[in-house]
Formats: sequence, C-alpha cells, structure tokens
Amino acid sequence: MRGQIEPPRIVATHLEAKKMKDKLLTHRVVTFLTREELDFLDKLEKDMMFSTGKHLSRAQIIQDIADILTQTKMNASGIKDDGELKARIMEAIAKLVQEQESENKGKI
Repeated sequence: MRGQIEPPRIVATHLEAKKMKDKLLTHRVVTFLTREELDFLDKLEKDMMFSTGKHLSRAQIIQDIADILTQTKMNASGIKDDGELKARIMEAIAKLVQEQESENKGKI
C-alpha cells in the first residue's frame, strides 16, 4: 500500500550468520550489589589488569562465577533462606575443588 512504511528488514550475511551460530545465546541479568561487593569486583578487575595487562569486566567475572556454579550441579531443593543457599553453594564449590584436586593427583 502507498503511504505505509515497511519495517526495515534485518539481513545477515553468511559470515554474520556463522558468527551468530557459533556464539552461545546469552541473556542480560540485572542485580543489586552492595558497595563492598562492587568494590571487590573492581579490585579483581584492577588486579588482573595491572598484573597481566588483560582486562576482564565485572560482567565477565560474574559470568565466570555462574559458570563455576553450573559445574557443581548443585541442587537447591529445600533451601529456605539466603544463609542456607550460601552454605549449600560453599559446600558445592568445596566438593568441586576436591574432585578436581583428585583428578589432578591421578594425572601426576
């Protein structure tokens, strides 16, 4: 029809389509952190930058933490409050560390 504007079409080139296919689908998560938590992430970021010259953002640090939690295969059933959740997370990470240390000892 005349007078109507068609919405722009999004066309990806073959190369762009391949890049999109190879990337994992990620989602933005918004969270609230205390000043101390934010300062800690900033300190990690600066320590990495000054010691290695490589930059990792706060978002990447949080993404890496989530990745480690995913590796624990932790079960959150029955958790009633934040304290229980923190304890369960610490147990799961400790178990993951022990498993990795055992695997590394077997390789030596």
